[in-house]
Amino acid sequence: MRSVIGASVGLIYSLFLTLGGIVSTGMGHGIGTGIFMALALMPFPLVFWPTIAVMLTRLGSRSIKRYIIYMLVLHYLGFAIYLLALHSQDYQDFLTVWNSAATAWTWHVAIYLAGQIFIWWTLAFRKIRVEPRSAA
Repeated sequence: MRSVIGASVGLIYSLFLTLGGIVSTGMGHGIGTGIFMALALMPFPLVFWPTIAVMLTRLGSRSIKRYIIYMLVLHYLGFAIYLLALHSQDYQDFLTVWNSAATAWTWHVAIYLAGQIFIWWTLAFRKIRVEPRSAA
């Protein structure tokens, strides 16, 4: 049951990021490479965030914790690569959209950061249940 709840929460989080990214970038018009589309789409949110959420509900071993950290690092690296690849015109488009829709972007960033804080807090403070190995 916890996995179903985790997947549902992850799906809601990913839908918010995807829709927020689309709305924040003018529904795809004007700025084709919106910075918050990158937050939403690196990598594919409708699979990525629910997977992270389900794995958090099953945080029973160090290997699951390690996989979650690897997935998050890949997500952050993809975002960093995107930022480094911004061309000067894309950056100007970003500034234009930012100045015209800062409120929409602020809520989008706040929800993204709240989700990230929750994930890292769970990773840092949730006890890992180490089950004794049975002698075979």
